[in-house]
Amino acid sequence: MPPEPPLPGQAFAFDRYGVRVPVVVVSPYVAPGTIFHQASGAPYDHTSIIATMRKRFSLSSPLTARDSAAPDLDGLLSLMKPTNLGPLRVNALPYAPSPTTAAVARTKPLNSMQKALVGLAANLPPAPGSDLQNQLAKLKALPPQPAPAVAFSSVHDARDYVKRQAGNYFQSH
Repeated sequence: MPPEPPLPGQAFAFDRYGVRVPVVVVSPYVAPGTIFHQASGAPYDHTSIIATMRKRFSLSSPLTARDSAAPDLDGLLSLMKPTNLGPLRVNALPYAPSPTTAAVARTKPLNSMQKALVGLAANLPPAPGSDLQNQLAKLKALPPQPAPAVAFSSVHDARDYVKRQAGNYFQSH
């Protein structure tokens, strides 16, 4: 289903299905060995994840007509209690780039993902609400904050900015 009516002159209207995208759902609420196929109805698509999250956590109304029509993955999450047959904890291996890799990274401009993280950090409110619904309402009410006008001289400067912003946010929580 198209997310919105197509804009004038828009070549692709999102009114047909594209290539199939297989998915692996990993959750302690999925029974071991589950293989799930849709019997009929609207096919699953990327917005099925949004539909599932909205249903499972009683979140807001649909974002678009597309996620409103999307079937949820609730049939997969069939266990009443989570199971975890794996280790209690997985320790991540430390990553230390080589000096050459680090030196090259310092000379490159921020990529689009890094710019997006800086923009997200700029939009963290100073005093978060105590629950998700209140926090989302506050974020929707705030005008978007532009990313800082300062041009970061390196990815490390941008990283430090994001860490500072996130630290301020979580300290006030």
